[in-house]
Amino acid sequence: MEAIRRWIGFLLVLSCFLLFRPTFSKAQTDPGRIIYSKFADSVLLVFVADDKGQPVALGSAFLVEGGRIITNAHVVRAGKPFLQFGPAKVPATIEKIDADADLAILRTEVQITASPIPMAETLPQPGDVVYALGNPEGLEKSISQGVVSARREFAGHQILQISSAISPGSSGGPVLNSSGELVGIAVAILKEGQNLNFAIPVSTLRELIDPSPKQSRIAGLQTIDDIIVRVMGIEQQEGPWSNDADSHFWQSKREMKAILEEAVKKYADDPAALLKIADAENIETAQPGRYFSLLDDYDLSVQVFRKVVALRPTPQNQMKLANAIYERARSLSFKQDPSVRSLLAEAEGMTRSSIDKLDILVEREQFSEATKYYNIVLEKNRAGPNSYMESRMLRGLIECADGLKNYNEAERLFSLLKSKEKQLSGSDWWEQGERLFKQKKYIEAGEAYKTGAQIRGEYVPSSLIPQMWCSAANSYSLASKDGDVLETGRQCINFPIAPPVDAEEVADVHTDIALILNKRGVYSEALVHAKQAIELNPSDPWAFYASALALSGMRQFTEAVDPAKEAIKLADGKYAEMHFALGDAYFELQQWTLAEQSYELAAKLDPKDAAAPYNIALCFTSLGYRSDAVSWFKEVLRRNPQYKSKDEILRRIKDLQKPLR
Repeated sequence: MEAIRRWIGFLLVLSCFLLFRPTFSKAQTDPGRIIYSKFADSVLLVFVADDKGQPVALGSAFLVEGGRIITNAHVVRAGKPFLQFGPAKVPATIEKIDADADLAILRTEVQITASPIPMAETLPQPGDVVYALGNPEGLEKSISQGVVSARREFAGHQILQISSAISPGSSGGPVLNSSGELVGIAVAILKEGQNLNFAIPVSTLRELIDPSPKQSRIAGLQTIDDIIVRVMGIEQQEGPWSNDADSHFWQSKREMKAILEEAVKKYADDPAALLKIADAENIETAQPGRYFSLLDDYDLSVQVFRKVVALRPTPQNQMKLANAIYERARSLSFKQDPSVRSLLAEAEGMTRSSIDKLDILVEREQFSEATKYYNIVLEKNRAGPNSYMESRMLRGLIECADGLKNYNEAERLFSLLKSKEKQLSGSDWWEQGERLFKQKKYIEAGEAYKTGAQIRGEYVPSSLIPQMWCSAANSYSLASKDGDVLETGRQCINFPIAPPVDAEEVADVHTDIALILNKRGVYSEALVHAKQAIELNPSDPWAFYASALALSGMRQFTEAVDPAKEAIKLADGKYAEMHFALGDAYFELQQWTLAEQSYELAAKLDPKDAAAPYNIALCFTSLGYRSDAVSWFKEVLRRNPQYKSKDEILRRIKDLQKPLR
């Protein structure tokens, strides 16, 4: 009895605990809500005004320890920054700026009472959840959730690719982990017209706030020539391009840049040494067709030439600075960086050559005006021996015609350029392919890309060759030229994934190859390509569809079900062929009800297709639903009166309509 009483007492205590235990709502535990409530006021709106007080840019900023306000360099370097506090705009000063890392530290006299955002000690890994706070399009204090898609290398810097949306106005905002710690600073990078979402790692910000003393990388090197030899030696050993930010390739790039930056500081008062660095360009390497320039970093190039001109302001040096500024401007986007216009104006002011000014007109998209002057220079050079100048003018005119969407004129000029040149460059063929692609002339575009990719024995940017193979495969795919897709696609996927080619482009090529091989019955190889496509781009429904087809072709119907379902889910169920593929897998597994449901969805999505109704009728026959089977067999003949199995269908209808005994 005593044991029973103790047991009853325990149950009473337990029930009281369960009855009165504290509960927590989702709002109290959701990391996004906690982060927003704690740090929304720590995110500020930044306005940038020109000398006349007119706004030229806006972005986001945020507060960290020590009263520092962090934003992107490209947001504030176009003019005078102001912080928005309610209706008031308060001036801010730039304490530190690193254009290369795209970071700036601001200060203001106004006391900010918001909580500073703490900085994380470690960087997030791909798949980790992150939260981006900012002011998209000037709409203050928005939050978006996403994940870290990858850790990548961009322009020599480690960077986090994230799925959180970074709209104009959100650049410079904080990206936080689920613990509310800063892991990055948001920045949108424009690539081929598409905004990609990235975050500058918090480790880069730490270095800007408190740069730690580093061991000299040029200790023991006596002359500038020794330094150049050291950098070129590292370049020769850097190995193939890699998508991994910690790879030997990117470690080598960072090491070369650090050495050059230190050399520029050491020889800041020596124009001869600085010119040796600047003039070391287009050096042929041990790898055929690959060239190397010490100053392949645009910001460093401008920095060096500014120092050279300050020390030795000759016309030649001023021209070199103008060209460096011009190339820096070309590397940016008007949408990404409002300083582009001022860079072009500076380059134009320093340029004494009318030819270089023509290039600036094109960069400003003043195509009609540039066309007029290109034609004037072209006429002057047609009668003379300067074939280089004639070809240069033709290329400029082609670019103007393309900008004006006068594609017939661009084609005429391109034909003229071909007749003048012994062999066009890979870049010429790339641009021709781009023009043809925009006109939806996919076969001709594919041929242009392919021609450019096969050119050897001249300077062609190494990154352009795989880009042309991949673009050729894409063009041929749109033209349903299966054999050409296989030829060019296999060339594309043999290259390491490197900008400007991204993982999604290569994934598309793998998917195209897989779909073609499925049609030809080469299922095992098709499955290999489909799996590779899924690994590179797990959000592509067609890669999963190709995988399902390959598995069904290999008679692995149970395994085919899941990729078919995933394809349907990713495509929002809008493609009939995906439902049909799932129906086929269920049909072979004799799961008649599930097969019928999938085929019926396919039949609704494609009202002209007769194969899905035929298979529905077979499913109903196996299920014993005779009248339903008859209806669907009749639907087959309604959709296609000359269906290949017409005689069999009529016989089946007759048999199904006989009364059962």
